[in-house]
Parts: sequence; structure tokens; C-alpha cells
Amino acid sequence: MLDKDTNPCLNERKKELKVTLVTLLSVVLLISVICFLYKPIYYRLYFGDRIKGTISFIVDGEAYHLQPKEIQGANELELTDNGNIAELSIHGGEYGGYPIFVYVDTADLEALKLRINCFQHNWWNVTEFKLNIAIDTKQNSISYSGDYTTIADNGKKCYDKIEKQQSLDEENLGISFGL
Repeated sequence: MLDKDTNPCLNERKKELKVTLVTLLSVVLLISVICFLYKPIYYRLYFGDRIKGTISFIVDGEAYHLQPKEIQGANELELTDNGNIAELSIHGGEYGGYPIFVYVDTADLEALKLRINCFQHNWWNVTEFKLNIAIDTKQNSISYSGDYTTIADNGKKCYDKIEKQQSLDEENLGISFGL
């Protein structure tokens, strides 16, 4: 009777199994590296929230702490209260605008409603933004400033500025970016 350690058929089968396993793992590793390094594929397979940003709010030179109930938007809007900066994320994943509404009701500002529209120009885009909103009740004005990034078709990040001024008397207060 042959010992299993000396059986040439079993040894050959183990060797084939090891070679197959190493080859399979190498292929999976290579595909993973290509997907991570080749950004157009990476962003299409991106599992995180596709819209992330921060909003800071200043009224007459004083930081205004936005409360979670003062920011509303798409169903998948998640908000993190970080002091005077509201951090938010939206899952995204579809073409079009994602509205974020900011409602502020103070002694100086009666039921102010701002619409911030983050536009996704394709389903796989990932947008990051920083938005500063400053209101001057004496000048009766609101200004928006900040920046945002989007992803080009080749997978590279594109940077752009957010800049706009409005009178508080205008009917539709707000800003759009990502177009």
C-alpha cells in the first residue's frame, strides 16, 4: 500500500491546487490594484457617500450655530453637528440636482429660507464642498463663498470656486454649484 505522502498522484494534485490558488489570488489582486489606481473605474465603484460637504454660517459677523432641524434635503441627507460648522453627506448616485434647504429664524432674520443645490453631472460623480454663508443685515445682503471638487471623465478632480452675492429681498435665495 502506498503512503499518501509518497503517492505521486496526490502530490501532483496538491501542486496543481496551489498553482491555481496562487494564480487566482494574483488575478484578484491585480484587478483590485487596477480599479484603485485607475480613477475612472474607482469612482464608478465608489461605495461612500457621493456628496460630502461643510456649511458655515455667519450673521452680522458672529458665527451662527446651525441646528440639525434647520437643515433639510434629500431623503438620504446625513448631518453631523460639529459646532459652528455643519458637516453633511448625501448618498447621491443619480444625475441631477440635490437640494439642501437651510431655514433660519432669528430676531434679525424672519423665516429665511436658502436653497443650496449641489448638481451631479453624472451618476458616478463624487462632490466635496466647503460653503461659507455670510449675512449682513445692515447691508441687507447675503454672500456665499467656498470651493468644491467634482470628478472629470478621466477620473481627475476638478476644482472650482463658489462665489455669489444676493440681496436679502430677493425672492429665491440660494446658490447652485457643480454644473
